[in-house]
Amino acid sequence: MSEVSKKQMQVDFELEQFLQEIFHEVNALTYSNNEGTSKENAFTEYIMETLEDAGETEGTRLCPYIKENKWENIQFKINGYAIEEGFETLDIFISFYHDGPSLTRLLKADLDKAIKWTTGFVNVALKGYVEEVEPSSEAYGLVKIIFENRKELIRINIFILSNGNIPHDPPKNFRLKGYDDLVFNFNIWDAERLHRLSQSKNNREPIVIDFEENLGESIPCLSMPSENDLYECYLAIVPGSILATLYRNYGTRLLESNVRAFLQQTGKVNKGIRDTIRQEPYMFLPYNNGLATTAQEVKTKVSDSGQLLITGVKDFQIVN
Repeated sequence: MSEVSKKQMQVDFELEQFLQEIFHEVNALTYSNNEGTSKENAFTEYIMETLEDAGETEGTRLCPYIKENKWENIQFKINGYAIEEGFETLDIFISFYHDGPSLTRLLKADLDKAIKWTTGFVNVALKGYVEEVEPSSEAYGLVKIIFENRKELIRINIFILSNGNIPHDPPKNFRLKGYDDLVFNFNIWDAERLHRLSQSKNNREPIVIDFEENLGESIPCLSMPSENDLYECYLAIVPGSILATLYRNYGTRLLESNVRAFLQQTGKVNKGIRDTIRQEPYMFLPYNNGLATTAQEVKTKVSDSGQLLITGVKDFQIVN
C-alpha cells in the first residue's frame, strides 16, 4: 500500500471518529435539554460554540425559525444568529443535520436552498417586513433589530453548518437588490472543515488572502535585510482601497492578535481608526502612520521590471 493510501485511510478513520463524537455530543445535548430541543438545534448550538471558541463569530444565539408558503414550501429558514457590537457584522446560521454517525453528501440543490432561505430572511429584515415573521418567535425580534440598525451593517456572514460533506462552492459576489454595498460572505462549515479545525494547532482558521485572484493586483514591496532565520520582513505601501476591501470582508477578524480587538471600538482612537477605514481609506497613512502586520506565509514574485511583489499571505493579522 502506498504512503498516500495509508495517509488517506488515516484521515478517513479520524474523520469517522470525529463524526461519532459529534453524533454522541448532539444526542447528549438533546436528551439533557428540558425544553425538548431538536437534534438539529442541539447540533447548531454545539457548532456555534465551537466557532466562537475558534474566533469565527461571537455572541451567538440559537434562533430556529422556518416559514412556509401556502404550498408548504419553505420560504426562509435560519437556525441562529450573532450580531457584533456596533452592528457592523451580522452572522446568520443555517444547519443541515444528518441524524447518524456516517458521512453523507449534500447536493448542490441543498446549498442553493440554504442561500435562498437565509438571504430571503435577511431581505425581509432589511426592508422591515415584520408581518412576514411570526410575532411570537425570537426571529421577530431579530428582524426588528436588523431593520433598526440596517444603516450600520457592513457585512453579513452566512454560516452553512452540516455534519455531512458539502463539495460545492457558494457564490462569491452575491448582492441583494437595493443593498449593493452590503458584503455577503458565505461560509461552509461541513464535516471535513470542522474536522480540520479540531485538528489545527491554534484551533482557528487562518485568514488566507490571494491578492492577485481576490483583489486583482499585487503589492509592490521591499525585502528588508534580516540578521536571523526566524522571520522575513517586508516594507510595502498598501493602497487604501485594498485595506478598505479587507476590512469590509473580514472586519475584526483581522485584529485577533491586536489589543484593540479586546478594546472593541468604544474608545475615541479606535472609533477614529474604524471611521477612517470605512469613510476615508486614502487618509489612513497620514492619520495612523501605517500598519505592522504578521503572516505565517508570504508569497512573492518578481515582475518583468524587477520589482518584488507580494501576491498572497496566510494568517494575515494586523498587530499594530
